[in-house]
Amino acid sequence: MRLLYDGISIENDSVVYNDSEDNRNDILNILSPDIYKSEFQGSVYYFGYRFNDSASRKDRTTVLKWLKNIDGNGIDEKTLRKFIDKPIRFLDKEMNLSEFDALLYPRSNRSFLTKIIVNELYKFTQHDLERISFELVKSLPKDIYFDGVIGDNQYNQIKDYIDNELLPKIHSLDYFSIADSVKYKYRQYIKNYLTIDNDTERFIKSVREGKILVVDDINTSGSTLTEILRIIRKINNKCDVYIFTLIGKD
Repeated sequence: MRLLYDGISIENDSVVYNDSEDNRNDILNILSPDIYKSEFQGSVYYFGYRFNDSASRKDRTTVLKWLKNIDGNGIDEKTLRKFIDKPIRFLDKEMNLSEFDALLYPRSNRSFLTKIIVNELYKFTQHDLERISFELVKSLPKDIYFDGVIGDNQYNQIKDYIDNELLPKIHSLDYFSIADSVKYKYRQYIKNYLTIDNDTERFIKSVREGKILVVDDINTSGSTLTEILRIIRKINNKCDVYIFTLIGKD
């Protein structure tokens, strides 16, 4: 057995979950804090858990696959709901979920995690709350662009690489996948690679000046959330947008 830390360990390549104690060296704190509050792209952002800085990329991936139950050998649903419910209870205390007009969340065929998060959130809301899942549609490669913000020398080097090397390669593709085509550290700079369907666009417009809670399972690079917020604000810049993910980062 290779012990990660007290809260979560891995035995024979499987995650062992212990919710009875936390240790400052845990790969992911389970008992505290109750919920994290931050800011993301100008929106109030809450998330339930975060990986400690010492957690390796490999170990994080192992835990995420376990939570998403990608291979069918992940977390059982009862334990998952318990894991999800803790931060949601505190999210409701912070935000009063019954006051929201809509829950908006990306549809995914890869994992049941987002669906269960939304179902647990819905327990704390009014029964007439609108909730809609939407398909994130890939944009044509030729429509993808760099955000173009000028910063320090390091940022300018990134900009030069993306403008002169990465984007030309992207624009020549028949199909674009950010996970396959863009290294992790550059993903936050790539824009307009996702769109939504017409029905979802009409739904977002209908909220007018209401409150939307955008829900997703995991926030890693922030690239998907950035695209979702960009799309919402382009359609309706009067609504208040809040974000919740089960696992996130400051």
